[in-house]
Amino acid sequence: MKNLVVLFVFGAILPFSLGQSRPRVTIKEQFLPVYLGDTIVLTCSEGGNVKWYFNDIVISDQTQQNYIFTIKSTSAQGQYACEGHGSKSDAYNLKIEDSFPPVVLVIQSGHSVVYKDDSVLLALYVDDCLNWTCYVYKKQGFHPVIIKDYPKTGPLKFMTCSVEKTSEPYIYWCKNKITNMRSSTVVLTVTDLMVKLVPHPAPPELGKDLELECVVHGAPTISNVIFYKDNNTGTTTLTHPQNSVKYLIENMTKTDEGNYKCEATFTNQASSSNSEFTVKSVPQKVVGIEVTLVAVMSYTPGNPVCTCSECRSDGKSEFYEIVNGHYKKDENTALSQGKYACRVRWDTGASSFSLPYSVFGAVLPFSLGQSRPTVNIKEQFLPVYLGDTIVLTCSEGGNVKWYFNNTVVPDQTQQNYIFTIKSTSAQGQYVCEGRGSKSDAYNLKIEDSFPPEILVTQSGHSVVYKDDSVLLALYVDDCLNWTCYVYKKQRFYHVKIKDYPKTGPLEFWTSSVEKTSEPYIYWCKKKNTNMRSSTVVLAVTDRWIQLVPNPALPELGKQLELECIVRGAPKIKNVIFYKDGKAMLTPQNDVKYLIENMTKTDEGNYECEATYTFQASSSNSEFTVKSEPQKVIGIEVTLVAVMSYTPGNPVCTCSKCRRGSKSEFYEIENGHYKKDENTALSQGKYACRVRWDTGASSFSLPYSVSGEDPNVLKIVVIVTVGYFHYFYPKRRNKQKSEALYQEVPLDAVKSDKGEGGYEELKGGKRGERRGEYDTLKGPDADKVTTAEVSDTREQGGYEVLKVSQDDSRRNEYQTLKGEGGKEAEGGYKALKTSKAEEDAGVYHTLSPAGEQGAGYEALKLSKAEGKEGEYQTIQPGGN
Repeated sequence: MKNLVVLFVFGAILPFSLGQSRPRVTIKEQFLPVYLGDTIVLTCSEGGNVKWYFNDIVISDQTQQNYIFTIKSTSAQGQYACEGHGSKSDAYNLKIEDSFPPVVLVIQSGHSVVYKDDSVLLALYVDDCLNWTCYVYKKQGFHPVIIKDYPKTGPLKFMTCSVEKTSEPYIYWCKNKITNMRSSTVVLTVTDLMVKLVPHPAPPELGKDLELECVVHGAPTISNVIFYKDNNTGTTTLTHPQNSVKYLIENMTKTDEGNYKCEATFTNQASSSNSEFTVKSVPQKVVGIEVTLVAVMSYTPGNPVCTCSECRSDGKSEFYEIVNGHYKKDENTALSQGKYACRVRWDTGASSFSLPYSVFGAVLPFSLGQSRPTVNIKEQFLPVYLGDTIVLTCSEGGNVKWYFNNTVVPDQTQQNYIFTIKSTSAQGQYVCEGRGSKSDAYNLKIEDSFPPEILVTQSGHSVVYKDDSVLLALYVDDCLNWTCYVYKKQRFYHVKIKDYPKTGPLEFWTSSVEKTSEPYIYWCKKKNTNMRSSTVVLAVTDRWIQLVPNPALPELGKQLELECIVRGAPKIKNVIFYKDGKAMLTPQNDVKYLIENMTKTDEGNYECEATYTFQASSSNSEFTVKSEPQKVIGIEVTLVAVMSYTPGNPVCTCSKCRRGSKSEFYEIENGHYKKDENTALSQGKYACRVRWDTGASSFSLPYSVSGEDPNVLKIVVIVTVGYFHYFYPKRRNKQKSEALYQEVPLDAVKSDKGEGGYEELKGGKRGERRGEYDTLKGPDADKVTTAEVSDTREQGGYEVLKVSQDDSRRNEYQTLKGEGGKEAEGGYKALKTSKAEEDAGVYHTLSPAGEQGAGYEALKLSKAEGKEGEYQTIQPGGN
């Protein structure tokens, strides 16, 4: 027998790293091409701590998977590699254009350094908005800014999300869907400290001035500011004018680059103690961009000129007005008085901005021939109801006297007389007097009821922090027939909405508010009728403490709760409430003060004072800060509603109301009223009112509805437990995708008459209104024409932030989910890397899976007479 030979073949011993792919360096296709001044993100496919190399040299202090850096010059062009777990990637060859991006994305309101939970307004200056998509990098993920209906004409404006405190910045930019044309990047760093250092401009350029500003939240009294610079030799204290909050670097050079901080010593104006606080900002890294394509601006009346000797010959000139450090494009050749800069651009690039150029306006002679003053009220305010806050206007400017029924109204000397209708006793004759001349009497009539429709806050408070916004809701079904208005900064504007929702409610975010002595007043009115809504009044504060009344419009005979809110959620040790300057007895550490059964004696000016420890302070001092006073008055109600409820049958009665009236029920959530159309009310707190075509009762006292049948609850619990027992083990190991979020855009629209639209968030000098408001002309100034609603992609309306249907999350907004296939909520896809998809870089509007055309609608802006619009001005002095 032949021997059987058995041959054993042994496999080679493989290295440890087999099974792990070699790391790769990628950049999002949406970032390409890369320009000067861009802040970009390179990603290493290897997670954890990694090493980064540039042209085979280790980059110090860079160990994160995402390498974020700003392109200072074309010298950043070259080979980038990453290394992780002992394996090094192939080099990624980064190419850089020797120019700035052809299109600019700029901040229109706010700063590049943002307080935690705040937002800024961005503007993309393009005409073909439909062809553009905007993106954001945040929290180590890339997301598209989801806009369903783009404006037909530019600029494209949108509010960023409210930012969170992270170690990485937020990076915004936009790209054309069809071409490789893209915008500049806007970088937002987030701070939770009371003091922040803001560079102007951001990013700065070598050879130009750089201004560093130390901003202290709450506008306190600042006794001293110190600026610091950290570099390789240590920390340097910079010399600057005493008490100055700004530090100017003229003709910036590379030696000026570094990490800058500021430290402010201040006393809060509202503090009852004399303690000084010393707080240092988070350091801001300042680098200068090396510019080769420089623009130069000159101007003769009606003929602005922008030149760039090194730019392409086919470049076009663009001119931007600089308002409070923000750049706003101006299409006019006759520039008004102000500060401007220009740039030259072509299809694939642009020069830097020129040095600022000041344009001086003509000096006009003193106005002659003063006519006799008149008192008027905007037609949009009529008819006037109980609880309304209205504005009477005297045609005479300057200080005036106001009279009611021939009696001088004390402490009223402004041209606009703002007051709340407490009762029908405010009905009567109003007169104003200026420069020794008295007007005829204006007879104000008041309805003995509340308005038939209500406009209410859905998110936020009636007392708003400077630069914040609130969400308003108008509860009507025929939204197309309604127009909303706002009074602010001594002017009237209408909210121009091109595409209204087909069904109610109509929800919209207010503009970010500015600190003014007068409130913001919002209200709505039905077109071609006298039906109108209640008014919403927003008082603005820049203090760290605010006193908020709940409800915002209290009624005599009902409860009033005063809440003391401290920004930043510090540790509160004590709260004192004051009425007309006198302290009231309150439970220690209680941030709320309850007034039971309010009477006229409870009316007055209320404040609260909180003592707390500020975690970001470099000292251990306690802060004692007082809020701004809030005037509290009670409405005298005669038409009272009463609510009762049996399961499935809510009842609202009003013995003195009109027959044939209808009942409405509202759920009260965190002090906000939300209309409920169901007859089977879920557990919660409710109020009702009775309404008819020309008026309504007051809201009833709150009514608590208990939970459903306990047996039903048991079934729900059993089913819920069974669901999680069966499904959760199968799903818990799935990777959780990065959640997308809703951006609240302010987009541009154009009405039938070329008149426009939304309020731009602008802090400018009074009288400098270019790019801010469009004025309604002629006798029809108060008649607003609105374009018909359309379902086409080219038109849009409000973005309504939907509340979660999960009862446990009623006050949270739904989050758009990230990558996760069909099972992911909303069905949104995450952005692909440039090497992972052949058609990467062409992105369309994202819609939830299974819903054709669904998405998020945008607030619209319009463009009229060559100016960017926001609210249209309703001319004073006429209806």
